[in-house]
Amino acid sequence: MDLQSTNPSDIEPLIDLYYEAGYNNIRIPVTWMDRFDGNNLADDYGNVNFNHSRFTQLVEVIDYALTKDMYVLINTHHEAWLKEDYNGSTMDNAIFGNLWTYIAEYFQGYSYK
Repeated sequence: MDLQSTNPSDIEPLIDLYYEAGYNNIRIPVTWMDRFDGNNLADDYGNVNFNHSRFTQLVEVIDYALTKDMYVLINTHHEAWLKEDYNGSTMDNAIFGNLWTYIAEYFQGYSYK
C-alpha cells in the first residue's frame, strides 16, 4: 500500500481499516498548491482546478468515506507558502481565503459530514 498515493484504490482500504476499528471520522490531507512541480490543484492565487485528475481522485475518496457515514475533514497539507512564508499580508490572506472559498463552494451541496 503506497501511503503517498492519491489513487482511491490505495486510499479506500485505509479508510476501511479506520472504519472497521470503530472510527467515525477521517482526515484527508490535501496539498493544494505545493510539492507537485507545477502540477498543483490550485494556482498561485488559490483558484482550484476542479478538472484536475488529483481533484477527481480526492472527490472519489471523500465520497467513499461518506458512504461509510464517516465525518470527513480535508485540510491544507505541506503548503510551504502558508507554513513557511506566510506573512499576514493582504495578498496571503486573499490567496488563503480564495482557496477555501473555492473548496467550500464546490462541496456546499455535500452532507454536513
